[in-house]
Amino acid sequence: MLDIKKKYKLVFIGFVIMTVLNLVIIATLWFNRPTWIGGDRDSMRMNAAQHMFMKRLDLDEKQVETFQELRESYRMEIRATVEEIQGNRKKLYNAIGSIDSLKVDSLASAIADGHKQIEMINISHFNELRGRLNDQQKKKFDQVIRRMANFMLRRPGNRPMPNNK
Repeated sequence: MLDIKKKYKLVFIGFVIMTVLNLVIIATLWFNRPTWIGGDRDSMRMNAAQHMFMKRLDLDEKQVETFQELRESYRMEIRATVEEIQGNRKKLYNAIGSIDSLKVDSLASAIADGHKQIEMINISHFNELRGRLNDQQKKKFDQVIRRMANFMLRRPGNRPMPNNK
């Protein structure tokens, strides 16, 4: 029979081996994960939306290339606007406790203007995409956009868009 010191030594060695194995497994899973896991949410959403458009609209090669170019310029424009909003939001929250209500109001208005600008960029982008489609694809595009808008509006307090057009 094993004495108590040998038992503790074996338990400790077993614990160390299990810990090392767990770390190796975690590292293997982390470094071999698919690219869509751990990516930023925006790119995952954009890739899903792009795939959905291509599949549902039956885009030809030229349209796919054009959509990708438009998507990239759209993303850059949105990113710049979001960074501007975030900068203004940071300034706004740094102004908490400030007596300068004019500054707070100005920053809040700048944030609201940024959100308005994002909506305008979105509408312009979708109109530009739609303009590159044939009549049959435009009908499908309109359905996809309506479904996408309804999906995005399914948060508490938001109502889906009406189905009439």
